[in-house]
Amino acid sequence: MEPQIYKVTPEQVGGKDIMDFLRQQLSHQFTNYDILNEQTLSKPTSYSRTPRRIVAFLVEAGGQQHSIFFDTTECSAASTINWLGH
Repeated sequence: MEPQIYKVTPEQVGGKDIMDFLRQQLSHQFTNYDILNEQTLSKPTSYSRTPRRIVAFLVEAGGQQHSIFFDTTECSAASTINWLGH
């Protein structure tokens, strides 16, 4: 079974740095936590045969380890667009 992957949209991130946004989301989920590992993967998912940009975190909170996955493909594509020189 494939793990839950949270899709992140450019509208959610706004003008923030994508990694800062993801860490902020982790802090909403866990009160006291440590990031044990962080990596970016390019892999197909259950909803797309085309490889997606997945940012994976391994966090420890409350004595347990949790794997959290975010699909940032749309945000990565949006960040390469230069809107009116900004």
